[in-house]
Amino acid sequence: GNLKSAISVSAVAASATATTTSTALVTTTTPLWGPLGWMGLTTSTTQAVTTTSTVGFLSLHPWLILVLAGYGIVAVGTPYVLLAQAKKRWESTTQKLTDGFWEWADHDVYVEAIQSWSKIS
Repeated sequence: GNLKSAISVSAVAASATATTTSTALVTTTTPLWGPLGWMGLTTSTTQAVTTTSTVGFLSLHPWLILVLAGYGIVAVGTPYVLLAQAKKRWESTTQKLTDGFWEWADHDVYVEAIQSWSKIS
């Protein structure tokens, strides 16, 4: 459950991409055609060039790595903490029930039970 969700969230964040687009004006100078180009005459054109790049989402937002790590610790660690607390309560309850059972019986019952369990006549 929790481990699976932590792995799923991490996988989605690691595989997500972000696309950035930038536009720049580029001036290109080319020689004229034929004898005019041979004599050094040129023409210039300016045009807008758009470039697109795709990068990993976590490379743009590295602080999310800390958020993912925190989520993983909480998602996986919380059940272990709850289990440890429940174990302490279970041991305490078991001891109380055991003590209550043996305090309930008379001393003659102890002797009879031990003789019966050990098969001593």
